[in-house]
Amino acid sequence: RLFEMAGCNGVRMIPRGGTDSQMARVSMMDNGFEILDMGLGYQTRFPTKSGGYFYTDIWSTPKVVGRRVVWTFDEDGFNDWRNELLEDGILQKPDVDVLGMVIETQEKRVSRNAMRTHIPAVQKKYEEDQEILRLMKIYVETGKPVPIKTPKPKRVKKSV
Repeated sequence: RLFEMAGCNGVRMIPRGGTDSQMARVSMMDNGFEILDMGLGYQTRFPTKSGGYFYTDIWSTPKVVGRRVVWTFDEDGFNDWRNELLEDGILQKPDVDVLGMVIETQEKRVSRNAMRTHIPAVQKKYEEDQEILRLMKIYVETGKPVPIKTPKPKRVKKSV
């Protein structure tokens, strides 16, 4: 995120008011970030009690419950939008060599934990890492997003 506030992330203040984020944008792009145009429509605003606005992404929806605000996030819609950015060419697909390096790092992690699977916590992490590695390899082969199906957590009754 690039917060356009004077004094934050290299954003300068203009003498007559306002901010200049040109150098901050250039710095972030030099560090490998892609700055998306606000015209893509991924931002929305909600009125606040104090009279101002709260800005957030379009996939977050507030719900007032009593004196609290509970936020829900549309993860499927967000993932679809990110996929559209790749398909439309707004963002470049990841380089195959870079993906190979990430897969190699994950393989090392899996092989390192393979010796300690007798510990239940390590066994669980080992199985999760193996699944991540499998999904990574499928993505490299197909070049398309791999749907991940996560089971809903079961309610566990605590014994008292």
